[in-house]
Parts: sequence; C-alpha cells; structure tokens
Amino acid sequence: MKKISRVQGPLCTRCGAPFESKSSIPHLCSKCIEKPGPVDWTRSLFIYKEPVASLIKGLKYKGDRSCLKALKTLSRPVLEKILKDAPVAIDGTDSESTCVVPVPLHENRLRKRMFNQSLLIAKSLFTHMSIETSIVRRVVDNPPQSGLSRKERVNNVRNIFEAGSLKDFRHFIIVDDVITTGSTIGEMAKILKKKGVRKVLAISVARTS
Repeated sequence: MKKISRVQGPLCTRCGAPFESKSSIPHLCSKCIEKPGPVDWTRSLFIYKEPVASLIKGLKYKGDRSCLKALKTLSRPVLEKILKDAPVAIDGTDSESTCVVPVPLHENRLRKRMFNQSLLIAKSLFTHMSIETSIVRRVVDNPPQSGLSRKERVNNVRNIFEAGSLKDFRHFIIVDDVITTGSTIGEMAKILKKKGVRKVLAISVARTS
C-alpha cells in the first residue's frame, strides 16, 4: 500500500490550508486575512492522494462499503487528535449544543445514487454526536464541482442550500468527503450564520493539495 499522506501543520487557523514552511506556527493565511470566510475552523485528515483517493471514489461512485470501512479505520485515530483543538466542545455537556451536518445531495442525485457518501462518513466518524440531515437542504441540482475553476466553483454553489429550524443547536460541524476550494462548505456555513449560528466548523476526510 502506498504511504498515506496526512495533512500536516502548521495550518491556517481558519481554512485549514497547510503552509509550505514547516517552521512557522499556526496562523491565518493571506486569503483568510484578506477575506475571512463564514467557516470558523476547517480541518482535513488526509491529502487527496492514493490510496485515500481510491477509497473515496470507491465509496462515492460505486457505493463500496468496504471502502467506507477502510476510511473509518484510517480516519478515526486522526480525527480524535484533531478534534482536541476544535474551538467548540465535542465531548462533555456543551457537546449537546453541537451537531454534525453532512453536505446534502439534491433529491435527484440522491435518488440516482441511493446514498449520500458524506452522511455515511459522518455516521462512521461521529458515532457519539447528533447528526442532522433536515437542517440544511440542497434546493438546486447544480452540476458537479469537478473540473471547474475556483471562480466557477463559487458561482456553481451560490444559493443552492436552504436552512430550516436549527433545533436549539448553536454550533455545527459540516462533514464532507473532499475539500478543494471550500466553496460548498462556505455556502452552507453562510446560510447557517444567517440563521444565527455561533460557530461553524468543517471536517473532511481529504483535501486536494
């Protein structure tokens, strides 16, 4: 098996992007200083390379549950370490005010695929937390993000989500399989913040380098 590439620090304290220099300390990157996004804290577990990339593709496009099992085995110990630095309580009494929200699929794509890979990932990694699928809905069946430029990705996800009742939750953890530009999680966080959410965090299994 090829060596698994972890996302190593130091990282941007908001978007989670790794810095080229390994001698610096965690701080805001230039993009987040210039234009802070609505996501307060983002972390990805691995770089989107083999073998993680094939496991994600196997789950996402083939529904291969053995890929999900492998991702869970790889991800759980890494996630536990990462969540210790999260800006909201994940364990303890305050965790009751925090819920996990998988990136939703539009009903048309869900009907065709028969499952949401982000929901499966969330259920396998956050077994001790509330996972909500009705708070954020994808109301526009937008084209896939793959192959689009950064600007096209931002435009492609604009106004595609709708938020309902927050159900007394104050903090949200968005879960996705892969983060590239962060446009999708950013759009979700934006509508949650408009509803009065205090903090929005994001976790992905992988991020593109």
